Amino acid sequence: MFKSIITLTSFVLFAASTANAIEAVGGSARVDFSAFTGDTSFRRLGFEGSVELEFSPFLNAQIDLGHNRAAYTGANATNFGAHAIYNFDAYNSFGAFVTRENTLGQHMTFYGLEFGVETGSIEYEGYFGRVNATRDDMNAFGVSARYLMINGLGITGSYAEVNRLGVTRTSLKMDRELTRNVNLFVEAGIGKIDTYGVNESSPFVGIGGKVNFGRERGTTFEQRSLSRMIPGF
Repeated sequence: MFKSIITLTSFVLFAASTANAIEAVGGSARVDFSAFTGDTSFRRLGFEGSVELEFSPFLNAQIDLGHNRAAYTGANATNFGAHAIYNFDAYNSFGAFVTRENTLGQHMTFYGLEFGVETGSIEYEGYFGRVNATRDDMNAFGVSARYLMINGLGITGSYAEVNRLGVTRTSLKMDRELTRNVNLFVEAGIGKIDTYGVNESSPFVGIGGKVNFGRERGTTFEQRSLSRMIPGF
């Protein structure tokens, strides 16, 4: 599976680089802060940016760059990711992703498959992948659904899990579109981590903002990164 996903992603990125007409159709920049309510030493500050390139009506490539700073361990995590995206139509997309991440002295490769579906005022997104790490290999998956109200207010429920790492995240997020391209959000949920000598399970809260640009007003998929899942590690 790993070689197949790497091959597919590489093919799409290569095709994008050699296409006659390449257009940046969307992008985003985001900053967010989150912390466990029971112990605020578990807190995280994250920065990320993404850009999406179109080189046919059906094939896109998305490039991600993210950086997360955790207070508890003092660790900095940097990730670089790429997505190969096939658009069935304007509302249904399927993709393969690969992310390289460096954190806590480990070099991780996170790869898998993902989907996105829009049905009226509800947007669904999900992924299933594999993490190859220095110390261990593990599976990861996540799902989310966002309901957009007529007044520009959105509500998102999400769940993500990484087995063998003891990481789960369940959250409810409320966001508001201040303008066509600027979105602010608050989030609350329950996060758990049980790995590398850290054992913490607690409610958490978060706040952040996102700026979208391009005709697509952002990118097709969220970034895929382990360090952005946990409020603090």
